[in-house]
Amino acid sequence: MKFINKLAYYCANLLMKQLKEDHERRRIYYYGFIVVFGAILKGILIISVSFLLGVLLTTLFIVALFGSARSILGGTHLDKYWKCILTSLSFFLLISMVSKYTYSYWNGISVVVFVLIAFTISFIGILKWAPSDSPNRPITNKDEIRKFRLFSIVYSLVWVILAISASLLYLIGKLPSSSKQYIIAACFTLLLAVFVISPLGYKFFAKISGKKIRAI
Repeated sequence: MKFINKLAYYCANLLMKQLKEDHERRRIYYYGFIVVFGAILKGILIISVSFLLGVLLTTLFIVALFGSARSILGGTHLDKYWKCILTSLSFFLLISMVSKYTYSYWNGISVVVFVLIAFTISFIGILKWAPSDSPNRPITNKDEIRKFRLFSIVYSLVWVILAISASLLYLIGKLPSSSKQYIIAACFTLLLAVFVISPLGYKFFAKISGKKIRAI
């Protein structure tokens, strides 16, 4: 968004002058401010819209889970920041609303089955595609690839242990019925994180970007 770019440039230029540094440092500051201001704007939008729709806590849970998965699994990026914001917001709100307004129709067994299905699909995808790079974050070092692949596998195993544990605690009455919405949301969020690193996900986001994006 243009106003973020202008604000980032103004702050970077001001900081460069205050520190008496060169234009190369200003370029670094500029991209840093873009990331910071973009994250603030994205956070404000997500919190505001999800609050108005009554799904704030569920959405924040999804954002935290997706962010942790994405930092390990990788995945493609959109070419414009506003596209990233709108696409992310759409996915997060869709998962939030489906989870919150349908969990009462799920019994304990169906939740456990969904956890196992989500884990199986995601684990297969992780073994095939993780870690996944993009032009913004290339991963070419073999040691780095092996490290993130191991992290991805460990992440998925920890995820399924926690999800199954929460499901069993609900079945024996140790967790309230409302906990099902977070388990369901966790399943959809993990599937989304794996979709982002899949060839189908790359094609989907490339179509939104209007250009070809390579997947490893």
